Amino acid sequence: MPRRRLLIALMGLFAIGTGLSAIAPDYHWMLFFRFLSGLPHGAYFGIASLVASSLVPANRRTMAVGRVFLGLTVATIVGVPLANWMGQVIGWRWSFALVSLLAVLTMVSVAIFAPDTPADHKASPLRELSALGRGQVWITLAIGAVGFGGLFSVYTYLADTLGAVTQVSPSVVPFVLSAFGVGLTVGNMVVPIFADRAVMRTAGLLLLWSAVVLALFPLMAHNVWLITLNVFLVGAGGALGTAWPRR
Repeated sequence: MPRRRLLIALMGLFAIGTGLSAIAPDYHWMLFFRFLSGLPHGAYFGIASLVASSLVPANRRTMAVGRVFLGLTVATIVGVPLANWMGQVIGWRWSFALVSLLAVLTMVSVAIFAPDTPADHKASPLRELSALGRGQVWITLAIGAVGFGGLFSVYTYLADTLGAVTQVSPSVVPFVLSAFGVGLTVGNMVVPIFADRAVMRTAGLLLLWSAVVLALFPLMAHNVWLITLNVFLVGAGGALGTAWPRR
């Protein structure tokens, strides 16, 4: 399937799953619809990264991938805090409805602006799966799973931590969430510059960076200023997503 058509289909599945989340009748249906909307997430960014990297010289590919993920990082600055605020003020269903609408607009944008790259008829699912027989592939997958697992575990429970441990008012939560997005954005703008020169060294330093700042998180969670700084640094470590695929 041509990559542009596949990107539109994946975003369409995300739009449907998120739209259904807005009208979920109970918690169990909500979990199912969130699972449905999460299915295309990784594939969409993976294919979008391939499209972007195919449009630039080899020594600029990490930078191109960083630009793709820049949309995700900007969303953590504006979108997530906005959705958090909407959930507090007018209800969580409207947050999902807004995200679904944005997904539809993304489909239109991809249809208009994404290059119409033809499908690779030589590609085979079995040939792609054969890569799992290589130990380096499993090491790379493990690095991504551990690195991003730690990062998003902190982010997932950040709002609850701010309320239960830091004991800030709900109105402060969106601003701390934005600090994560700012860190992620700065990281995605700076890290590709170094990753295009020395990808393995950059990835190793990012993993060390993430390990240190995640270990400091429990120690800094009791003060709103310290946890905001820590969240910014944790977000910056998320730039591993631009260097890790190049391995």
